[in-house]
Amino acid sequence: IAIEGYCHGKLDLIYDKLLKIQEREGIKIDLLLCCGDFQAIRDQDDLNCMAVPDKYKEIGSFHKGLWVEHLFPWLWIELDVFD
Repeated sequence: IAIEGYCHGKLDLIYDKLLKIQEREGIKIDLLLCCGDFQAIRDQDDLNCMAVPDKYKEIGSFHKGLWVEHLFPWLWIELDVFD
């Protein structure tokens, strides 16, 4: 099980790091828990609706579809721990 906090839409970085951890440690990750601020920004309209200062608005990599099962091979649960 891998746990990620504050993804901020950077799925590509998480993907790369998890692959490296699996290779380095010789393990298989079966589950990714994403806790905290996820920011699943799909397009420019989503970005324009974010209630954050402009300097923090970044499209991230969620829009690339990395979360599709054949690209992101781990079961993935996003937990909103701040509600």
